[in-house]
Amino acid sequence: MLDTVAYRIKNVALIGNPNSGKTTLFNQLTGLRQKTGNYPGVTVDKKTGIAKLPTGQSIQVLDLPGTYSVYPKSRDEKVVLDILSDPQNPNYPDLVLVTIDASNLKRNLLLLTQIKNMGLEAICALNMVDIANKKGITIDIALLSKELGIPVFPMNSRKGEGIKELLEGISNYKPNGIAPYSYIPDIPDESLVAVLNHFNKNNPYYAALYLNQTETIGGITEEDRQFLRDVKSKNNIRGLQNAEVMERYKFINLVIEKVETRKGESKRIRFSNTLDKILVHPVLGYAIFFGLLFIMFQAIFSWAETPMDWIDLGFAYSGNWIKSTFPEGLFVDMIAEGIIPGLGGIAIFIPQIALLFGFIGLLEESGYMARVVFLMDRLMKRFGLSGKSVVPLISGVACAIPAIMAARNIENWKERIITIMVTPLMTCSARLPIYIILIALVVPDKTIFGVMNLQGIALFGFYMLGFIGVLAVSLIFKLVIKSQRRSFLVMEMPLYKMPQWRNVGVMMFNKSKTFVFQAG
Repeated sequence: MLDTVAYRIKNVALIGNPNSGKTTLFNQLTGLRQKTGNYPGVTVDKKTGIAKLPTGQSIQVLDLPGTYSVYPKSRDEKVVLDILSDPQNPNYPDLVLVTIDASNLKRNLLLLTQIKNMGLEAICALNMVDIANKKGITIDIALLSKELGIPVFPMNSRKGEGIKELLEGISNYKPNGIAPYSYIPDIPDESLVAVLNHFNKNNPYYAALYLNQTETIGGITEEDRQFLRDVKSKNNIRGLQNAEVMERYKFINLVIEKVETRKGESKRIRFSNTLDKILVHPVLGYAIFFGLLFIMFQAIFSWAETPMDWIDLGFAYSGNWIKSTFPEGLFVDMIAEGIIPGLGGIAIFIPQIALLFGFIGLLEESGYMARVVFLMDRLMKRFGLSGKSVVPLISGVACAIPAIMAARNIENWKERIITIMVTPLMTCSARLPIYIILIALVVPDKTIFGVMNLQGIALFGFYMLGFIGVLAVSLIFKLVIKSQRRSFLVMEMPLYKMPQWRNVGVMMFNKSKTFVFQAG
């Protein structure tokens, strides 16, 4: 028998911070061998794919939602903890592939140390090495691997560099059980032992996870939660997360001092900072954003018109062909006048949805969407919404169903509920035929300023009317729904970069597929 665990590894969980290149790496590993669904019981996207190892073995790769730590702030992040903390979970991984942004080791290493502290087998994909080099950052890979106690593979997932070596590393991986830093929570010994015995654990770190997240951690019963409440109340246990983070960063800072060398700010950083002075400007930023929306809507309805006509004609021809080919009867009428027009009523909106999510994908890939969230947060807060509400609201232009599902990553429950309630007020594709008929009857088909169609401007006005309605109703909900919890937007601003067209294409395909098979 071969001395290897490659044949044991069947499930690999891909985890990392937002903007660490995790999705790009997932696409590189799995290609089109992917499927999208939901985790049981929650409307959180579950992306799985098949990757081929050099040995010929196929492994399943699970793309977990992006998170900064194992302490969740949203429903997406909670899924990560539920899976990684419960060996009985069907998605529990044999190996965790942690994606790290090489240009920001300090922020990314927190999650990695927590993963290893949980006793999980892990390897590190040190992504964006090219960006780190442009920032003047040099990393000693061998020393970093030694300090972390796990294999580290440098790569540039956008160009596919390092993928072959990573797959070979997964093939040859052998468990070592070494944690780079073992955090032992400051809990009275009696309580620590009681919690570990209650959950049949021998790792002290799990006591901190259970006590810190009594109300949210998955895989436990209500009786378990009450037990944890009693332990916390009896010993006045609090503030464990803050203490843990501070202790971990002491270790992380020591590691970075050893492995990282910096030469100074790069041209790319200076370029991003200069661009942000314009795109995040309190006045000019809003003008640019709404200008981009105007251009996006003009393009969507101009470019989608021809393929929509083709789809409409194709389904109409299919219905007529069936009626003229087969004998008359209820069954033929049901197919020709019921099923085919019904499917056509769904399929006709695919071009618009694909184009809309293509534009959203370009904004996300370029790094501009993070600026939109930051910019709009200032305005949205006044109406009880969050800057993160912008993505669901824009998505609602195509279809409210996937848009509502996108609201799950809003941490504050009040802002999340308000976003879900008002998203259907956005003008979606189903209302488009009515608007087109009204505009064609009332607004003349003229071009002004040589480039803008008057009917397109009127259509944009309908969409803006929906957005104004969203703000008005949100303000009412803000006054009606009471919450003592204040929300703060804390997010990372990624550097501007050229979009990865493959990722945009995959996003367009997956979102269109979701619309057809779920919303349809």
